[in-house]
Amino acid sequence: VRTSADPLRNALHGLTATSTAKDMEGFEISHLFDFKERGDIWHTDYYTKAVPFEFTVDLHGVNTLDKLWYVPRSNAGNGTITSADISVSRDGKAWTDVGEQTWQRDARTKVVMFRDHPVARYVRVTVKAGIGGFGSGSELYVFKVPGTKTVLPGDINDDGKVDENDLTSYLNYNGLKK
Repeated sequence: VRTSADPLRNALHGLTATSTAKDMEGFEISHLFDFKERGDIWHTDYYTKAVPFEFTVDLHGVNTLDKLWYVPRSNAGNGTITSADISVSRDGKAWTDVGEQTWQRDARTKVVMFRDHPVARYVRVTVKAGIGGFGSGSELYVFKVPGTKTVLPGDINDDGKVDENDLTSYLNYNGLKK
């Protein structure tokens, strides 16, 4: 007997996002990143057409990106994204297009492969079409290239956290004192 490898083993955790569209109360965009494909969804406000809009995902670290999975809501109903532009950025200011995506209205996971494996901290999804003029989804996974490391901005001593030791390392390196 062999256990299958976890298909989400390289999916990044702890992601957050901001959106130009208002969320429906109880269906906030944070539901896209909670690794729960059943039981909750993200949905834009039911009373306001949202499309076009964009949301920016903060990976909270710089990563070499492999792919993105958009998991629509299980019934592919209102808000299921059918057209979007994807772009990536290291700093949230200068963006590189990954490409336009056109997806069928169904509940199958939509896969975006990142050619050339860009290095980025942010992913922007510009939604151009969604069923009913809304946005929704069950999950959005962003994967790093297997074997690569997440670099935390400010982690000078490379210990996986930003803390007092990083400040001390910075000051010592630059010949400064506290």
